[in-house]
Amino acid sequence: MFALMALFGTSKERKYLRKFENAILYFSKNCEKVGKLKLAKLLYFMDFNHYEQFLEPITWSRYDHIKNGPVPENFYTVFNSMRDSKAIIVENIPTTHENEFEKIIPNKEPNLGIFTKNELSTIKAIVDKFKYFNAEQMKEAVQKDYPCKITKIGENIPYQLALHR
Repeated sequence: MFALMALFGTSKERKYLRKFENAILYFSKNCEKVGKLKLAKLLYFMDFNHYEQFLEPITWSRYDHIKNGPVPENFYTVFNSMRDSKAIIVENIPTTHENEFEKIIPNKEPNLGIFTKNELSTIKAIVDKFKYFNAEQMKEAVQKDYPCKITKIGENIPYQLALHR
Protein backbone atom coordinates (compact mmCIF):
# COMPACT_ATOMS: atom_id res chain seq x y z
CA MET A 1 0.00 0.00 0.00
CA PHE A 2 2.86 2.41 0.75
CA ALA A 3 4.24 1.98 -2.79
CA LEU A 4 0.80 2.86 -4.12
CA MET A 5 0.62 5.94 -1.92
CA ALA A 6 3.93 7.08 -3.44
CA LEU A 7 2.18 7.18 -6.83
CA PHE A 8 -0.42 9.50 -5.36
CA GLY A 9 1.85 12.09 -3.77
CA THR A 10 -0.34 15.03 -2.80
CA SER A 11 -3.01 14.91 -0.13
CA LYS A 12 -5.60 15.63 -2.81
CA GLU A 13 -4.37 12.67 -4.89
CA ARG A 14 -4.46 10.43 -1.80
CA LYS A 15 -8.06 11.52 -1.12
CA TYR A 16 -9.08 10.48 -4.64
CA LEU A 17 -7.21 7.19 -4.22
CA ARG A 18 -9.18 6.50 -1.02
CA LYS A 19 -12.42 7.28 -2.87
CA PHE A 20 -11.36 4.93 -5.68
CA GLU A 21 -10.60 2.13 -3.18
CA ASN A 22 -13.80 2.65 -1.20
CA ALA A 23 -15.90 2.69 -4.37
CA ILE A 24 -14.35 -0.69 -5.26
CA LEU A 25 -15.26 -2.01 -1.82
CA TYR A 26 -18.80 -0.62 -2.05
CA PHE A 27 -19.49 -1.96 -5.54
CA SER A 28 -18.06 -5.38 -4.77
CA LYS A 29 -20.17 -5.56 -1.61
CA ASN A 30 -23.45 -4.31 -3.09
CA CYS A 31 -23.50 -5.65 -6.65
CA GLU A 32 -23.71 -9.20 -7.94
CA LYS A 33 -21.24 -10.87 -10.29
CA VAL A 34 -18.49 -8.28 -9.80
CA GLY A 35 -15.34 -9.11 -11.68
CA LYS A 36 -12.70 -6.75 -13.04
CA LEU A 37 -14.58 -5.91 -16.25
CA LYS A 38 -17.83 -5.06 -14.47
CA LEU A 39 -15.97 -3.15 -11.78
CA ALA A 40 -14.14 -0.96 -14.32
CA LYS A 41 -17.48 -0.11 -15.98
CA LEU A 42 -19.16 0.67 -12.65
CA LEU A 43 -16.33 3.10 -11.85
CA TYR A 44 -16.72 4.69 -15.30
CA PHE A 45 -20.46 5.23 -14.88
CA MET A 46 -19.91 6.52 -11.34
CA ASP A 47 -17.39 9.16 -12.44
CA PHE A 48 -19.09 10.17 -15.70
CA ASN A 49 -22.61 10.29 -14.24
CA HIS A 50 -21.35 12.39 -11.35
CA TYR A 51 -19.54 14.70 -13.77
CA GLU A 52 -22.71 15.04 -15.85
CA GLN A 53 -24.65 16.20 -12.79
CA PHE A 54 -22.06 18.15 -10.80
CA LEU A 55 -19.24 18.95 -13.28
CA GLU A 56 -16.85 16.99 -11.10
CA PRO A 57 -16.01 13.28 -11.15
CA ILE A 58 -15.61 11.38 -7.91
CA THR A 59 -12.15 9.85 -8.38
CA TRP A 60 -10.69 12.13 -11.07
CA SER A 61 -9.31 8.99 -12.73
CA ARG A 62 -8.35 9.25 -16.37
CA TYR A 63 -10.35 6.73 -18.43
CA ASP A 64 -8.82 5.03 -21.43
CA HIS A 65 -10.98 3.50 -24.15
CA ILE A 66 -9.83 -0.09 -24.61
CA LYS A 67 -11.35 -3.02 -26.51
CA ASN A 68 -13.78 -3.96 -23.72
CA GLY A 69 -14.74 -0.36 -22.96
CA PRO A 70 -13.44 2.26 -20.55
CA VAL A 71 -10.98 1.47 -17.79
CA PRO A 72 -9.50 3.87 -15.21
CA GLU A 73 -5.83 4.52 -15.96
CA ASN A 74 -4.60 3.22 -12.57
CA PHE A 75 -7.20 0.47 -12.29
CA TYR A 76 -4.82 -2.49 -12.28
CA THR A 77 -2.33 -0.80 -9.96
CA VAL A 78 -5.04 -0.01 -7.39
CA PHE A 79 -6.77 -3.37 -7.86
CA ASN A 80 -3.54 -5.36 -7.39
CA SER A 81 -2.58 -3.29 -4.36
CA MET A 82 -5.97 -3.93 -2.75
CA ARG A 83 -5.69 -7.65 -3.50
CA ASP A 84 -2.11 -7.81 -2.16
CA SER A 85 -3.13 -6.00 1.05
CA LYS A 86 -6.14 -8.35 1.39
CA ALA A 87 -8.66 -5.48 1.22
CA ILE A 88 -10.30 -7.56 -1.51
CA ILE A 89 -10.19 -11.26 -2.26
CA VAL A 90 -10.38 -12.67 -5.78
CA GLU A 91 -12.17 -15.99 -5.95
CA ASN A 92 -11.83 -18.03 -9.15
CA ILE A 93 -15.17 -19.56 -10.07
CA PRO A 94 -15.45 -22.14 -12.87
CA THR A 95 -17.76 -21.19 -15.74
CA THR A 96 -19.13 -22.92 -18.79
CA HIS A 97 -16.62 -20.92 -20.87
CA GLU A 98 -12.89 -21.63 -21.09
CA ASN A 99 -12.03 -18.85 -18.63
CA GLU A 100 -12.79 -18.78 -14.93
CA PHE A 101 -14.77 -15.89 -13.48
CA GLU A 102 -12.71 -13.88 -11.00
CA LYS A 103 -15.25 -12.75 -8.42
CA ILE A 104 -14.19 -9.77 -6.31
CA ILE A 105 -15.10 -10.09 -2.64
CA PRO A 106 -14.56 -7.19 -0.23
CA ASN A 107 -12.58 -8.17 2.85
CA LYS A 108 -13.39 -4.99 4.74
CA GLU A 109 -16.19 -2.48 4.96
CA PRO A 110 -16.12 0.56 2.69
CA ASN A 111 -15.60 3.90 4.45
CA LEU A 112 -18.62 5.83 3.22
CA GLY A 113 -17.62 8.89 5.25
CA ILE A 114 -15.03 9.72 2.59
CA PHE A 115 -17.80 10.53 0.10
CA THR A 116 -19.96 13.64 -0.03
CA LYS A 117 -23.74 13.27 0.11
CA ASN A 118 -23.98 13.83 -3.65
CA GLU A 119 -21.20 11.34 -4.37
CA LEU A 120 -22.87 8.69 -2.26
CA SER A 121 -26.17 9.35 -4.02
CA THR A 122 -24.46 8.83 -7.41
CA ILE A 123 -22.79 5.62 -6.23
CA LYS A 124 -26.07 4.22 -4.89
CA ALA A 125 -27.84 5.10 -8.16
CA ILE A 126 -25.16 3.17 -10.09
CA VAL A 127 -25.71 0.15 -7.82
CA ASP A 128 -29.49 0.40 -8.27
CA LYS A 129 -29.13 0.46 -12.06
CA PHE A 130 -26.38 -2.12 -12.59
CA LYS A 131 -26.55 -4.40 -9.54
CA TYR A 132 -27.65 -7.49 -11.47
CA PHE A 133 -25.81 -6.83 -14.75
CA ASN A 134 -23.16 -9.31 -15.79
CA ALA A 135 -19.93 -8.33 -17.56
CA GLU A 136 -21.41 -8.65 -21.05
CA GLN A 137 -24.39 -6.46 -20.15
CA MET A 138 -22.02 -3.86 -18.68
CA LYS A 139 -19.98 -3.91 -21.88
CA GLU A 140 -23.13 -3.34 -23.92
CA ALA A 141 -24.20 -0.48 -21.65
CA VAL A 142 -20.91 1.40 -22.03
CA GLN A 143 -20.83 0.82 -25.79
CA LYS A 144 -24.17 2.67 -25.99
CA ASP A 145 -22.95 5.54 -23.80
CA TYR A 146 -22.09 8.68 -25.79
CA PRO A 147 -18.54 9.24 -24.43
CA CYS A 148 -17.60 5.69 -25.47
CA LYS A 149 -19.40 5.87 -28.80
CA ILE A 150 -17.56 9.04 -29.79
CA THR A 151 -14.03 7.96 -28.78
CA LYS A 152 -11.85 5.34 -30.40
CA ILE A 153 -9.93 2.47 -28.86
CA GLY A 154 -6.66 3.80 -27.43
CA GLU A 155 -8.00 7.29 -26.77
CA ASN A 156 -8.60 9.02 -23.48
CA ILE A 157 -12.29 9.63 -22.75
CA PRO A 158 -12.79 13.28 -21.74
CA TYR A 159 -15.24 13.89 -18.91
CA GLN A 160 -16.80 16.77 -20.85
CA LEU A 161 -18.36 14.26 -23.25
CA ALA A 162 -20.76 13.24 -20.46
CA LEU A 163 -22.46 16.61 -20.94
CA HIS A 164 -23.56 15.57 -24.45
CA ARG A 165 -25.48 12.43 -23.50
